[in-house]
Amino acid sequence: SAAAAVWWWPFGPAHAMAVAVSVLIVTCPCALSLATPAAMLAGAGALARGGVLVRKLQALESCAGIDTVVFDKTGTLTEDRMDVIMAHTPVGVNRDEACDMAGALARHSLHPVSRAIAARFPAPGWVASEVEEVAGRGLRGKVARLDGSGQQYLWLGSASFCGAPVPGRGAPLLQAHLSDGEHYLAGFELDEAIRPDAARAAVPLAQAKADFIMTGNRLLTVPALLVQARRTRTIVRQNLLWAAIYNAACVPLAIVGHLPIWLAGIGMAASSLLVVANSARLARLAPEQ
Repeated sequence: SAAAAVWWWPFGPAHAMAVAVSVLIVTCPCALSLATPAAMLAGAGALARGGVLVRKLQALESCAGIDTVVFDKTGTLTEDRMDVIMAHTPVGVNRDEACDMAGALARHSLHPVSRAIAARFPAPGWVASEVEEVAGRGLRGKVARLDGSGQQYLWLGSASFCGAPVPGRGAPLLQAHLSDGEHYLAGFELDEAIRPDAARAAVPLAQAKADFIMTGNRLLTVPALLVQARRTRTIVRQNLLWAAIYNAACVPLAIVGHLPIWLAGIGMAASSLLVVANSARLARLAPEQ
């Protein structure tokens, strides 16, 4: 602005000062200085409301370039075994009997799901024979009481493997089903057992100075974080582009004296408001896909 004032001074001190003030207002780096922090703070605020605490805003920018996520959950936060958290049977089916038959069949497999069912339902009064294990699908075989009564040929495993209509329920982490090939007999919902010391993981996590802390127990917060980081990067680039275009267009106009002071002030305020409004789009997380 001083150079512009010197240049225009021979044409009149009043005009020179007006040009200098216009240049000073236009070159005020409000939009440019707000471009990155406004977007970062808006994105981090939305993540915090969604259960992700951002400890370093710079990490949000780095997170936008992540294309692979590797989890070390089993053995770290969970034990190397599963637990049956719920067993349900349709109307008309004896729940205890169905669970015992599933337990007797599951004893013949070392699969984690089978071990969980067998541990939950020991079924001392039942035996299974001619058991066949189909990798990745389940077990099938004859199940009967110790005295030989109540013999049935049963399927235990995935819904498609059991070959019977499965009642519509929620979507837990894992399900196993029991059927006789035509009728649905029982369903089991399983989850990995949480390690007793997992609750204390927050202390070493804080000591390790992690960039992000997930406060919930939903893995969907991880893709939400990645999506928000990429959205934040996009908004930052848009803000910087707008600030650059604004300065490239208005500074020459102010220098040549074609931008009055009042218009320079409006332009500076409008540019800053546009950057803030664009950053406010990050105040809400993107819908989960």
